[in-house]
Amino acid sequence: MDAANAAIRKYFADDMSDLIDCMDFGFHSCTARAFLMYSSAEETMKSYIQQDVDAISKCISNLDSRLDKQRFLEYNNSAFMIPKKFEFQGHRGDETKAVISDDNIHEEMELRFRQLCKRLTALKTESEEVWKTLETAEKSLSDMINVKDYDCSQYFEDEALSRSGQKLPETVTLKLRADRQDRKSVV
Repeated sequence: MDAANAAIRKYFADDMSDLIDCMDFGFHSCTARAFLMYSSAEETMKSYIQQDVDAISKCISNLDSRLDKQRFLEYNNSAFMIPKKFEFQGHRGDETKAVISDDNIHEEMELRFRQLCKRLTALKTESEEVWKTLETAEKSLSDMINVKDYDCSQYFEDEALSRSGQKLPETVTLKLRADRQDRKSVV
C-alpha cells in the first residue's frame, strides 16, 4: 500500500509535470511566434497601405487639367495646329490675281453681304446668351461634381462601435438610419 501511494504521489507530484512539459514543449513559443508573424504581417500591410495612400495623395495633388490639356495638344500638335491661310488660286493658266465682277452682281453681293452681317450679329447675340447659359450650367455641374462626399469613415464607425459594445446616441442612430434610407432610395 505504501508503495502504491508513493507511486501515485510521485506520478502526480513529479511525472505529471514532466508529461505536461513534454506535450507542451514549444506550444507557447509557437503560439507566440504565430501571433508575432500575424502582427508583423499587419504592420507591413499597414505600412504598404500608408505608402499607397501617400502615392494616391501625391497623384491627386499633381492633377492639373489645364496642364494635361496643354500636354495633349503638344503631343498631338499635327492634328490641332492651325492650318495655312487660304490663298487665291486662279484657274489653270489664269493670270488674274483678284476676282472682278460687273455692277449688277456687285450690288447683289453688297445686299447679300448686309443680310449676312445682320444674321451674323443676331447669331453673335444668341451665341453670347447660350455661352452665358453654358457657363452657369458648367458652374452648377462643377459644384455638383466637386462636392466633398469622399469621406467614407462614417460607414465604418457604426460597425466598429457595435463590435466594441458601445451604443450610439439615439439621435445619431436615427440620422444614420435616415441616411441609409436616402441611399437606398437613390439606388
